[in-house]
Amino acid sequence: MIALITTITDKLIEIYEDKDNARRDEIAAMGAGGPDNSFPAFYDRPKAVKIFC
Repeated sequence: MIALITTITDKLIEIYEDKDNARRDEIAAMGAGGPDNSFPAFYDRPKAVKIFC
């Protein structure tokens, strides 16, 4: 059980550190339309994922 908690904790720390800047880029992409146009930018992202899959 301790090993599982340690594994999960390590993964969460890795995500939080964002060494590859993926999290930062994703957040920037969601707001790419600016404050007045953020919803279309946000909803375009799932369309891109569907096309990729």
